[in-house]
Amino acid sequence: MITLRVQEAIDAVPAAWVSVPNPSGRIRSISTDTRHIERGSLFVGIVGDQFNGAHFAAEAVRQGAIAVIVQDSPEAREELARLEAAKKAAVAVVPDSRAALAELAKFVRGRLDAQVIAVTGSCGKTSTKAILAELLAAEHPVISSPASFNNDIGVPRTIFLADERTEALVVEIGTNGPGEIASLAAIARPHVALVTNVGRSHLEGLGSIEGVAREKGELIASLEGVKGGIAVVNLDCPRTPHLLRRVPKTTKAWTVSAEGDTRAALYATDVRMGPDGMRFRFGGELATDPAMGGEIFVSLLGRHAVANALMGVATLRALEVPLGSCIDRLAALRPEPHRMAPRETAGVHVIDDTYNANPESLASAVEVLANLTNPSGAGRRVLVLGPMGELGPETLELHRAAGDSARRAGVTDFVLVGGPGMASSGKDPRLQAFAEGAVAVDVAAGSTAPDGKTADVHFAPTFEGAATLLTSGARPLLQGDVVLCKASRAAKLERLVELLGVRLDARSSGASPMQAPPKGKEVHT
Repeated sequence: MITLRVQEAIDAVPAAWVSVPNPSGRIRSISTDTRHIERGSLFVGIVGDQFNGAHFAAEAVRQGAIAVIVQDSPEAREELARLEAAKKAAVAVVPDSRAALAELAKFVRGRLDAQVIAVTGSCGKTSTKAILAELLAAEHPVISSPASFNNDIGVPRTIFLADERTEALVVEIGTNGPGEIASLAAIARPHVALVTNVGRSHLEGLGSIEGVAREKGELIASLEGVKGGIAVVNLDCPRTPHLLRRVPKTTKAWTVSAEGDTRAALYATDVRMGPDGMRFRFGGELATDPAMGGEIFVSLLGRHAVANALMGVATLRALEVPLGSCIDRLAALRPEPHRMAPRETAGVHVIDDTYNANPESLASAVEVLANLTNPSGAGRRVLVLGPMGELGPETLELHRAAGDSARRAGVTDFVLVGGPGMASSGKDPRLQAFAEGAVAVDVAAGSTAPDGKTADVHFAPTFEGAATLLTSGARPLLQGDVVLCKASRAAKLERLVELLGVRLDARSSGASPMQAPPKGKEVHT
């Protein structure tokens, strides 16, 4: 990060009580976690539902922090009084530690001389961010959000990673409720805003698909008054007309289309999917760089991966960045963890898409499953699904419709994982609704659906039960089968993917199956 003096940092926040024994001290990093404190750090003690960062202030100083900012409370003042007496660090008590973190980030953002590109969307924002950062890195020093640092803690932490050498800063911006994107955009102050799509995510907080569209549109609206502001949106999304109405008059808007819509400034043609990725050609008014000629290969799966790549390339073209070697990096991309990440295990092609799920991302994943050719040969297509969360009052209907769509796409084998508490023999009502939707397709078609098959649906209340079913149960996975695992984050279905790999390897080698691997650290987003 850029180097700050202690006094500058303290002055940037609305402090209720301050002691600064060394105002000219240099802050070399800003942290909210004592596990990542280094000498010269500023520690901001965040208050959460289960913790108060003020309790870790002394530990931060012991590890080398030269300043601490915590939220006001009697306990905080008592703790910081001891630090003040020792005069080992600057201390500040603030009304709201999260607001203080935001003000620090705004101050640091104001010192940066970098193009700031912000990415949001119901699906694909993390992957698009990663693609864009990878392309830009061919020509420019780039900082991008680690993992999914897209909330009121993650966005400031991303900004703190940039320094005087940074030429491009790619920030991911998420939301769970109204007003969050506008607040985060006010911190990041982007020059370029990308909205990958508008889908039915976080409906509990945003109320409806219209509410999602309004919230995502706040990122585009934040370009008001930005000189040379650019918006990049997906013309294939039905809600894009709403987004385009939010574009400020002085902002240039560019559209992309993975479906080949020739109205888009950049679109894909001749799209083909193979076991190793997607192939296509560029078209449109932005497709004039010589590097864009010929067939393009993106080493990611799914038409949505083409859309994400188009978003990244369109941004570079809109910024007039010569593509040069940038375009070659599309062939070397790797999926973000648990996002359409393929792995071959004992001849079974497993796709780990367990990071999150909503109806739109599930539909994209099912399209890949139904059309993917397994490099090991032909076999079944198996969808392993956990429940989708945060869908509000329409939860059951959306799961039912997803089951219908998956069956019509040609998927016949379903393993639905989850019961109340993931520990009983009961069936999660959301998964029951999905099964009803899948089976109804066959019922409506008579004894079998048009593909001549019937849906084979199994329920497994636990990961252990699902792994047993898939490796030694009624319908074990065989060489040549393709299995896609997907669920919302709360389901933690990635643990099943790991267990499944262990079981398949053990079965292949003839060894005794191991129990579930130990739980790793939980990821909070």
